[in-house]
Amino acid sequence: MKIDWRTGEALLKRKVGGYSSPALLPLTVARVFKTSEAVRIPVLASGGVSCSEDILELLAAGAAMVQIGTWLMRRPNAAGELKKGIIQLLEGDSD
Repeated sequence: MKIDWRTGEALLKRKVGGYSSPALLPLTVARVFKTSEAVRIPVLASGGVSCSEDILELLAAGAAMVQIGTWLMRRPNAAGELKKGIIQLLEGDSD
């Protein structure tokens, strides 16, 4: 949330908004890990993804799916880049 200190008014029309940053990744990994141990439904990871390794880390923590929304807004070809990166990482690990 962002508030104009002069007026006391929220700067966003919805008052609050999301936060996205690679700094969120450790928190996301921890929450995915704890949540996936506590529930028997698929867990969606959302927040902090900035490379293919981040996706694999979240999957290893227990995520069934990983959201890459903000990255797609910044880089329209991100999905293809991530897929290629994941394939390269997994093929490199199988040597």
